[in-house]
Amino acid sequence: PGAFQYIADRIITPAKEKNAQNDLGDTVSVYLDDICIGGDNVTQMMQRLEAL
Repeated sequence: PGAFQYIADRIITPAKEKNAQNDLGDTVSVYLDDICIGGDNVTQMMQRLEAL
């Protein structure tokens, strides 16, 4: 679980269905959405998250 689970839930769950489990805040949501739209693979995504 932990951060990765929150991130996975946030990416899979549409923004319009935010709840306590998947809402990490607008800034993080936009950041994660940009990663998805950019088509980055999981490895690149994890490297970026580690940079945070």
